[in-house]
Amino acid sequence: MELDRKQQPKYTIFDKVEYPKAKLKRLKNDIPVYIINAGTQDVLKIDLVFSAGSAFQQKKLIASISNDMLIEGSKLYSSVEIAEKLDFYGAFIQQNVTKDLSSITLYSLKKFLPKTVELLAEIVRNPVFPENELQTFLKKKRQQFNIELSKVSTRSRIEFGKAVFGNTHPYGISPEEKDFDNVNRNNLVDFHRNYYTSDRCFMIMSGKTDQTSLNLIEKNFGDFEKQTKKLLVPDFKEHDLERKSLLYSPKDGAIQSSIRIGKRLFSKANPDFTKLNVVNTILGGYFGSRLMKSIREDKGYTYGIGSYLISLRHSGYFMISTEVGAEVTKQAREAILREIKKLQTESVKSDELNL
Repeated sequence: MELDRKQQPKYTIFDKVEYPKAKLKRLKNDIPVYIINAGTQDVLKIDLVFSAGSAFQQKKLIASISNDMLIEGSKLYSSVEIAEKLDFYGAFIQQNVTKDLSSITLYSLKKFLPKTVELLAEIVRNPVFPENELQTFLKKKRQQFNIELSKVSTRSRIEFGKAVFGNTHPYGISPEEKDFDNVNRNNLVDFHRNYYTSDRCFMIMSGKTDQTSLNLIEKNFGDFEKQTKKLLVPDFKEHDLERKSLLYSPKDGAIQSSIRIGKRLFSKANPDFTKLNVVNTILGGYFGSRLMKSIREDKGYTYGIGSYLISLRHSGYFMISTEVGAEVTKQAREAILREIKKLQTESVKSDELNL
């Protein structure tokens, strides 16, 4: 049947959406495991999440490099052997570091879970951070860092973070190229020993879960050690900063400008977060938002623009982000500010709000 594209497809507003609820179990060492039994395929996703984000590092880069280096060698296996085993079992691992958290995630077929969970435990619990792998890794990361630093979007993101939190706040600190020279193996060993511990960990197991899967988690992580050393607690107190309405960071030869507009706000624990999230969606939170219509569709200044509410554990911030042609930087910034002002002074029509 030929589709009549002149007729809008019918749509239905759902009165209720059923989300699968996580069941909480605790290992014998008290690690919480959130179990989400969902999906039809015999696959599982296992997340290990640690309170070991960049806010906790004593040296810049240590949190991210410690997490990345977990798969570069353990007491039992080299990096090559780890990669070969993951490939053999059709599994793969993802790693991520944020301001607050570090995580390592395993995707595995259920039938191979006894082997892949055992490998995951070896990677997380017994990394050796081999010196030869570390030097190669640092060289590669330094090259990637310099490439990223040549982008106006990266420069803008770094300067925005400093402006929002200050360059000494755990959420505002950004690395520089010279910081790669200060990373050594002992830093990584100490950070892993102190922060990758059972009392700083929670787990999420999702997919075709069952008691056998949980038993494998218990077997491999139930005796994971707690932290015995008293750790230095980061100072998350937010200091008053010198407020500047406009920061400009020039880059010779740039054909684009990266624009960041925003301010420090609060986390999703604040009762106003959900209400503000609705306002943010109208402004720039989806493809048909006001900012997309004005800055992209009407004026053609950019390929894309969005606004975001970022929730951190101890704070949060609001941000508008886009890249525009260098010659229309001022016009784009003024147009964005007009949309913000319009949202502040004019009621939202019911059709737009319903959408």
